[in-house]
Amino acid sequence: MVLLDPRRRLGDDASTKRRSVLSYCDRMTSRARAVGAGIAAVRLGAGVALSASPELFLRWEPPVTGTSMPLLLRTVGIRDLAVGIGTAVALRPSSGEAFRGWIAVGLLSDALDVAAGIAGSRTTGARALSSALMAAPMVAAGLYVVATAKQRET
Repeated sequence: MVLLDPRRRLGDDASTKRRSVLSYCDRMTSRARAVGAGIAAVRLGAGVALSASPELFLRWEPPVTGTSMPLLLRTVGIRDLAVGIGTAVALRPSSGEAFRGWIAVGLLSDALDVAAGIAGSRTTGARALSSALMAAPMVAAGLYVVATAKQRET
């Protein structure tokens, strides 16, 4: 009789293993959601700061009169604010697809920022490279969340 087999340990059945795997996946998902919440917070903070006062971020640039740089930075801030709001709203537990979608949009935006910074470093040097380095951690965080979400689906 299988139930009385002394070699069988309590909890060695397939359902316990499934529960353990599901618990691990849930922890990964909650960790990914926490990282996603951090991404949303950074976007919201950067969006508010860049939208409200782009001149603060231009103080390290050489002064140029008649430039549209404050407007450009303000639009970057508005973009980050919009993506941050979308990501934050999609953090609800019932919106898994929306959450992954907003993370993917932010990831694409950040990856393109890194690429633009690297490409611009040939002409503007260290300033462009430093902008690429600022976006790189967001790319890494976004990749983690997307990869974790993909693992959860499989």
